Amino acid sequence: MLKEEIIYLAICNQIQLYSQLLEEEDLDQENRSMAEYILNESLKVEKELGDKLQREKPIFDRWRSIVDALNNPNISYGRQDSLLKSKMLSEAQIKHYLNRASKLISGTFTVVSIVKEDGVIYKKIYCNMDKDDIILHIKLMNSLLPPEQQVEILEIKNYSTDNLYPETIIL
Repeated sequence: MLKEEIIYLAICNQIQLYSQLLEEEDLDQENRSMAEYILNESLKVEKELGDKLQREKPIFDRWRSIVDALNNPNISYGRQDSLLKSKMLSEAQIKHYLNRASKLISGTFTVVSIVKEDGVIYKKIYCNMDKDDIILHIKLMNSLLPPEQQVEILEIKNYSTDNLYPETIIL
């Protein structure tokens, strides 16, 4: 159950990141199509997992039912004390799940602006790659191309799951 909840949170996070990525107006058609495809597939998985988790009554629903029971004015002191302990345990479990999920899904999307010899600017998307590795990859690809087809890096934007606003690196 824990693994499915973490995957569900990761898929929801991925949906949010790709939705933000699609809001950028300067994505080329190839990257936009790939992002739309990944977003649509992620939405399918999210629905499938969400339906399964709903049937199994996950910890989030258990916490909600405890809070609803505590709001009952006719609850006995013994029952209230028991529910308060259960609520604290549920909150600790939710916090643990969320911390674990954030560690598992702390990925980055990097959008690289490149320009070819003809002056046309393109955007390339890299997932979970370090800036130095991306630069090395582009240099390697340049070494395989004839000089008239080589590209130059203009800008690198990192999108992180920890910070949804881009970190811009201008070269």
